[in-house]
Formats: sequence, structure tokens, C-alpha cells
Amino acid sequence: MTAVLWIEYVLVRVFLSALAAIPYPGSLRTIRSLSRLLYIGSRILNRRIRNNLRIAFGDELSPAKVEEVVKGSFETLGRHAVEFSQMIRRRGRGFAVENPEILRDAYGQGKGVVLVSAHLGCFAKLVLVPPLLGLPASVIMKKQKNRLLQQWVVGLMKRHFGVDVLLKKSAGDHVGGELLRGRVVGFFADQRPRGGGVPASFFGQSVDVPSGPAVCSRRYGSPIVVITLRSGPQGGHVARCEGPLLAGGSLEEISQRWVDVVERRIRDHPEEWMWMHRRWRSGGR
Repeated sequence: MTAVLWIEYVLVRVFLSALAAIPYPGSLRTIRSLSRLLYIGSRILNRRIRNNLRIAFGDELSPAKVEEVVKGSFETLGRHAVEFSQMIRRRGRGFAVENPEILRDAYGQGKGVVLVSAHLGCFAKLVLVPPLLGLPASVIMKKQKNRLLQQWVVGLMKRHFGVDVLLKKSAGDHVGGELLRGRVVGFFADQRPRGGGVPASFFGQSVDVPSGPAVCSRRYGSPIVVITLRSGPQGGHVARCEGPLLAGGSLEEISQRWVDVVERRIRDHPEEWMWMHRRWRSGGR
């Protein structure tokens, strides 16, 4: 562990602790101001978001709408920090699950549930869903460069919300067992897979998407449920369950079904998706 990573860990913890110490409305106002500064000062992220919007929407969005989405992406990023910092204290306050019976019924089949989600809204709050519905769950997380931050987040999710974390690099050795035990396993599958995947159409563009959800669903007979989050500007969050999706067909056909659901939700609230991801190679230049 290098000194830089130690410093990063301390700074992140101090920043989040400071946000947690401010009353919730004040923390939203504070982070909104900081998000505006980031929007003005981060030319690289600003350009990447605009490039991605151009790839996804072409000329469909007016210049005013593009500006709204760009600003919204930075505000969502900041808002996510606030919600994460205050999640233990606020827990389920202002949080609702839409169509919870979809997830409960899928779990009731006894074959585990492949729960597909996206980096939409303050997505960390989805950790509230399993304890609210009384479902045992694990989530797959990409290994972080900062081991201290990773250990802290993993411990927080387990200790306060009862959700286990499977690191992506070794998840393949454990997901099958989790599903065979009837557990819910969460996949954040909207980012470009580094190790290849299966082809799909996303916003009219040919992309690779992670194969894990389709592979696990077909191999273990686990239903696929898509869950996404939308966040209100002054607080309040709604997690929306959709599915279960049809399980038949090829890996590409199964994958395209959940991709279509994710795309629809992003189109509903484009300002809440993390457009600064390098989802399209040409959009990340």
C-alpha cells in the first residue's frame, strides 16, 4: 500500500464524514455547488459525456437538453456521495421499491435470482432493497485499486445491510454456489466489459455486454430481474423491479432483453446515468 493510496483513503473518509455531519438538506446544497464547480473545471469528463451523448442520441437532443444532461450527470455524481455518506443514518427514509412482488416471486422459485442493474441515479442505495424485502443477497464488485477503501465498503455493506460482496475477479468461482443456495446475486452490467462479452445493441450501437447474467441464468435456471433507481432532486428514491425476463434463446438474445430494459430507463432519465464511463470506445477519447 503506497502513501498515495493511504492519503486517498483518508481524504475520502474525511470528505464523506464531513458530508454525513451536515443535515441532509444542507449536504445536498453543498454538493450541488461542488458539482457545478466540477462541471466547469473538468474539461476531460465534460468532453467525454458530450461525446457519449452524441454517440447514443445523434442529433436527437437539442443543445439545451444536452447541457441539461451534462450538468445533471455531474450533479448525480455528487448526489451519490451525499447519499452514500448518509445511508447508514437515513437508511430507508424516502426510499421505495416499485413492483417488489416481481423480485419476491422470482426469489420464491428457489433457483436464485440474477439481479441486473445499472449505474443510474444514486445506485448505491440499491443495497437497501434486499434487507427491506427480507432477501439474502450478494453483489459483484469490481476490484478497487485502493484496497483500504474496498475493505471499508465491503465491511459496511455486510455489517449494516447484510449484503455480501463478491469481487469480480473471483466471482465466477462463487456465483454458482450462491444461486444454487437460492440467493439473489446482483450484477452491475451497464459498463463495457474489459474481458470481452456478448454482442448487443445499445442505443442503436453495437457493443459488448457482460455475459455473466445470461450465462448464470441459463446454467442454473435462475430468473433475471432488472432493478434500476431513479432519484428525486430534493430527496427520495424509487427502485424499480422489472421482469422476470424470458429465459429462452441464445446468450445474445437473453442479454439483449435486459439491455433493452436498461436502455429504456436511461432514456427516461438520461441526466441520472453515469455518462462519464467509457461505454463506447470512441466516446472515451
